[in-house]
Amino acid sequence: MLELSQTISDRTAKIDQLLKSKKLPPPSFAADAPSPDFIPNDEPELRKLRDELLVASKQLHDLVIGPKSAWIDLLMLQV
Repeated sequence: MLELSQTISDRTAKIDQLLKSKKLPPPSFAADAPSPDFIPNDEPELRKLRDELLVASKQLHDLVIGPKSAWIDLLMLQV
């Protein structure tokens, strides 16, 4: 779990740094926030970091809830 949390922290920090350096808005839950796909298509490095962040956060989530709950979540998505 610690390794996954470190990956999440690292990728989050890198994304934040790149967004600031490129003067791109950060993701937000605010009503006037940019679209959920906040990374432009011409930013492959940011997209790669976001994908790595998503994978690590999903793996940590699944690990914490355990295999039975992870399977139930997966099956519920199929309904």
